[in-house]
Amino acid sequence: MKLRYNAIILIFTAFLPVSLLAKGNTKATLTVNPPAGHRVNVYIDCHNCYLGYIKSHIKFINYVRDNTVADVYLLISRVGTASGGHEYTMKFIGRHRYADKRDTLNYIASSTDTRDDERKGLVKRIKIGLVPFVINSDVSKYLNIKYEKPGSSTETKQHDHWNHWVFHVDAGTYISGQKTQHSFSLNSFLSAERITNKWKIRFNTSGHFNKNKYVFSDGSETRTHQHSENYNGLVAKSLSPHWSIGLYSNASSSTYNNIDLNVGASPALEYNIFPYSEYSQHELSFRYEVIPYYSNYTHETIYLKNSQFVVKQQLSIHLNLIQPWGEIESRITGSHMLNDFSKNRVDFHASLDIKVFRGLSVHLWGSYSLINDQISLSKQNITNQDVLLNLRQQATSYSFSTSVGIRYTFGSIYNNIVNTRF
Repeated sequence: MKLRYNAIILIFTAFLPVSLLAKGNTKATLTVNPPAGHRVNVYIDCHNCYLGYIKSHIKFINYVRDNTVADVYLLISRVGTASGGHEYTMKFIGRHRYADKRDTLNYIASSTDTRDDERKGLVKRIKIGLVPFVINSDVSKYLNIKYEKPGSSTETKQHDHWNHWVFHVDAGTYISGQKTQHSFSLNSFLSAERITNKWKIRFNTSGHFNKNKYVFSDGSETRTHQHSENYNGLVAKSLSPHWSIGLYSNASSSTYNNIDLNVGASPALEYNIFPYSEYSQHELSFRYEVIPYYSNYTHETIYLKNSQFVVKQQLSIHLNLIQPWGEIESRITGSHMLNDFSKNRVDFHASLDIKVFRGLSVHLWGSYSLINDQISLSKQNITNQDVLLNLRQQATSYSFSTSVGIRYTFGSIYNNIVNTRF
């Protein structure tokens, strides 16, 4: 009798989830959990994509840590949207027996979505993208798909009362101290932007104030303060899939740069070798600007100027590639004064993330600048205090920074387990 009762309980438990799914109004969902030996091997390449959550909620695949043994290479990139949300681009690339399968899906998370809403939506899209790869495998035996027709409220196009305008306000302070040192800083940021397929309009202003007090062993003390204020604006229009035109505007003040007021505006023209719509894969763009601006200096400069008006031209080249073998991003910018070519500057920035071979990846980042345009340098002598505390800009002909990293992993290729303890 007891054995019969247990059998009834087991049968009821097995069919209960199916009956609930049949009665529920769930949107397109996948409910599968096949044995490990029948799963497709998937390698996920992403940053900031809730990988632990994905592993916990998509259990019908094997997660491998090496792309060379993967049946599916899933490359996920994330960029910010105009409204403050995120757009995810998911490239499903078949390998080995799935070499003829390839697809790209997008998912957009609203700025009002919680992190839970965002990761749930992302998981749902990944499940849909994996269907063509698992449909002809043993996993299909365990595959269950249900569909709920959207209600009229979701089908109706909503009116945007803000007309694509998005505003951000940020302000804060930081206070720290000990017996011989006190620090106080205040920061603020305000922005307004409107981004559509044809237009990009962006304005932002920020301010920074920092005050420090230092007490030395002999009882003497010194106080320092720095402040800076910045305004930047951009109005740009799309002319074609490759061409854009824009106008920059800016104003700034900085104790570090010896500037009481700097005001300028610059028209710009940009050309992208690839269509802008392919931003998630590659970009090679050229931007040319003519930049006139007026500067009023706090102290007389090394060129005996208290104020001046100058015009310079600038060319920038930006390269960005996101591929299964890694990612490359670099930018080189050159500029010079139109009335004095000897006042010039070249800036180069590059980052490289390459998967060399199974388990080995290399990360490189660096920047280098040739600097011959420091026209705002103060004529006043720089004290040791200014140097040690980095209170004022110093004369230099170059600057650089770099970092190199290497990562090698080996062992089990499977990493399906998620353990959040400790």
